[in-house]
Formats: sequence, structure tokens, C-alpha cells
Amino acid sequence: MTNAALGAEDKDYKVTFDGMDFVAPEGDETIKVTVDNLQSYSYDVKASSGKINGSSSNATGSTTDGTFSFKYTASKNLGNDTITVKITSSEITGGELTRTYTMNVINVYQVSVNVKNTGGMSVEVPVNLYIDGKLYRTDMLEIKASDEATKLTLDVNAGALKGGQHNYEIVIDEKYSGLISFGDSEQLSAKGTFYTGDGGWGIISIVLSILVVVLVILFIYLYFNRGKKKKHKK
Repeated sequence: MTNAALGAEDKDYKVTFDGMDFVAPEGDETIKVTVDNLQSYSYDVKASSGKINGSSSNATGSTTDGTFSFKYTASKNLGNDTITVKITSSEITGGELTRTYTMNVINVYQVSVNVKNTGGMSVEVPVNLYIDGKLYRTDMLEIKASDEATKLTLDVNAGALKGGQHNYEIVIDEKYSGLISFGDSEQLSAKGTFYTGDGGWGIISIVLSILVVVLVILFIYLYFNRGKKKKHKK
């Protein structure tokens, strides 16, 4: 969640962006925008390189409850994309205010699990991802009804985590018991591990490289001194 910087003329209208600030190339991320103390307004959302709501680089609309959401789709290129949100209302001094949100398009690590919805109808449920015991992200995901399991995938910014092993758990609220479950386990949570960084292999590689160099030097030394030993015996 990010609070946009405020200007003196609109200090009462704090703009909050709720969502992840990273996404995989050509991946999607839904961002919720909330404006404090302002219920009715029009908005214009524009991305410098990605798409908004799946069609073009910008989208417009209006709301009467102080909040709205948009879906950002990244381009295939890595880098930062600036999303500009313009809020328009007669209640704002000057008629409008503008805020920006930076989306980082990066190579991500993906955590996946098979999920089943046997309730006979599609449902949208909050899915919580915990990493090392701490809540990492919550996504509202539509899970379609099916007797067969479908893959649920969540993105992780591995570069923001320290190198080594990490434990993760994907959790769905107990109120969906009997309707949603992970695979054939009929459980509402699934656990696993993943690794970031070199997992210690960088140090091992250095040690092995040094060992190889030492062996090569030893081989050369023994090879060139073999003749000297034979001459000494004569």
C-alpha cells in the first residue's frame, strides 16, 4: 500500500494505492485507489508503457464511494512504468489533483498450487500468501467451478528477499470449507519451500574453482619434476 505525496492545496484528499508494485513481463496486477474525504469524482488512469484494463494505455471512469480499481498489464520489457492517476472534482481546489504510481516490471518467482472449486459456480475469494510466517500479499482471485484441479499462481519479488531457503503457505479462509480446496487434500492451505539467490552455490563454486586450480598446479609441478627425479637416480 502506497500513500501518494500531497500538495498543500489538496492535503485533505490523501490518495492511497493498494496493490503490489511489481509484476512479471506481460503480467497483470489489480490496483485499488482510494481518495480520503472525497466520495464522488471522475478519474483518468494512464500508463507510460503498459495497458490499463486490458485494452489501451489509459482508462477513464467515475465513482461515488471514494474508491475504484484498475487492472494494469505490463509490456514484455523489463523496467519501471509510471502510472498517472488524475482525479477530477468540483470539491478539489483547482478542480483536479494528479498522483503517480511506479510499477516495476521484473522477472519474478512464481509460487503455484492446484486448487479445486466443487461448489458448482465460480467464486471470487481472497487468497493469502505467507512467506516465512509473514503475510506477503492478498489477492482476490476468481476460481471457476470444476471437478478437476486448476493451477493457481502468485508472483514473488525474489530479489527483495535475502538469499537462501524460504517457506511459503497459501491460505484460503475457512468459510470456503467444502467449496474450495487445494488439490485432492481437501485442505484450505498449502505449504512449500523455494530458494532465492544462489542458495550457497556461489561460495561452493568459488571453493571448487580454487581446488581445481590447486590440482592443475600440482599436476604441472609433478609432471615437470618427473624427469628430474629420474636423472637424479642415475
